[in-house]
Amino acid sequence: MTFTAAKLRLPPLSCPGTFRHSRVPVILLLLAGCQPASDGPVVDADCPVDQDLFASLAPRLAPVETVVVAAWETTEAVEARVLYVDTNDPDSTLSTPWSTSGTAGLINLLGLRPNRTIELQIEARGAGDATDSERRCSPSATLPTGSLPSALPETVVTTFDEGRDVLGWHTVAVIRSDDSLATIVDAEGQFVWATEVASPVFRATLSVDGTAMLSNQPADLWTGTGTLWRTPLGEGDVTRIDVVGSHTDFVELPDGTLATLGWTNRLYADDTRNLLGDTIIEVSPDGTQTIVWDIFDHFVPSLSGQYAPSPAAVGDEQPQLEEWSHVNSISYDAASDDYLVTGSFNHSVMRIDRGTGDMVWTLTDGGGATDWQVNSEERELELPHSAQLIDDHTVLAFSRGPVGSEADPAACAWVTELALDDSTGAANPLLHYSSNDCVTVPFLGEARRIDGGNTTITWSPAGRISQIDADLSVVFQVDLDLGAAFGFGEWSADLYRSDDL
Repeated sequence: MTFTAAKLRLPPLSCPGTFRHSRVPVILLLLAGCQPASDGPVVDADCPVDQDLFASLAPRLAPVETVVVAAWETTEAVEARVLYVDTNDPDSTLSTPWSTSGTAGLINLLGLRPNRTIELQIEARGAGDATDSERRCSPSATLPTGSLPSALPETVVTTFDEGRDVLGWHTVAVIRSDDSLATIVDAEGQFVWATEVASPVFRATLSVDGTAMLSNQPADLWTGTGTLWRTPLGEGDVTRIDVVGSHTDFVELPDGTLATLGWTNRLYADDTRNLLGDTIIEVSPDGTQTIVWDIFDHFVPSLSGQYAPSPAAVGDEQPQLEEWSHVNSISYDAASDDYLVTGSFNHSVMRIDRGTGDMVWTLTDGGGATDWQVNSEERELELPHSAQLIDDHTVLAFSRGPVGSEADPAACAWVTELALDDSTGAANPLLHYSSNDCVTVPFLGEARRIDGGNTTITWSPAGRISQIDADLSVVFQVDLDLGAAFGFGEWSADLYRSDDL
């Protein structure tokens, strides 16, 4: 079967092993930690073994030791893929997508669990051959996966309905008091990839090309430097992109452009009021950085009251920097080439034309000027912290709700879906969901529609990810140990995103 979002009973590989047919004595393979190649394939008994075609098969562990790097050479140009199996679950053979043709290949086997043994072999077919009639296989090799960072918290998983949950992978930041990690969690709530990253980290997500983990280390001062990190899933160097003022959230576009929230300020009232606002900064694949949107160009701050002092202020700056717009999330809609951001200053979802930087519309619920009137007896948007355009007239948002105080406790966070009606100018709720156990979310939090129509919800400080179906039933949930939180993340149906594996 193809390795998409299968429930994980996954294969780890054993040995930095190398197979070089008759040219390498068995004793060398054993010393290297590998099992010697068998006389016939073990992974796929129906695939003919061709030792003359395969000059070498050299699996090894990547720096994150749940990734097996399968490398091989052939004596003629072929298309190839890796067949592999976790020896703890020998009845579930997985396969990578076919790689491009050539006489050498390298594929990262992803989604494997720690401390397991993986058996693998390479399957080849003639270049451009769409059938498997001429398929040939290498002898098999085995390799054990290693461990993941000890800083990872334990997970507790409840699967409420295995027939209604949508299987996939959560790429997500894990935040602890002393360390932060970028991680991948499988469909059974187990960590299958993790690396410690610069702390704090708010978002961890797969790169568009599927070769790296992207994460962000926000600036703590508005004039400071935030960093976007690119960590290879397999082998390679970690790269960093420094962006002055980068904070809270970022998104990668299909062409590899990174868009991050940035900070800016503006003086008002004869320079006696210093307000902190937000921008969108694009970082192109060649490294060029461009401000494509500045909130001060589209909204005039109210000066009728004082805003809270900003924690991003620099020293004893005069006048005091006031926290005004507090834009806290960004997403991108490829169909329209528009950004969606959420802002606390007016409890809004804002849609922005990427090409021009113009406002397409603003959606608020009692927080200020709006292009859509919310038609609901409930508060649908309050301190929103994520927004996703489901289609051109449907928006999914996560609201933290009132922060609360000692006298008035914080409200339960919720998710709402709103249909925007051009003919009436109304925003009509299609969905309003809050967890039965009333989860409060003082920071971050996110909701995303996924394949199959289900919705994933990240209740960040609670260390919980839930998946609900169209009936608002929880069909999957994973919780972290106390003291650990989830940041922003992403759900993926498949870890293999590119032919360039």
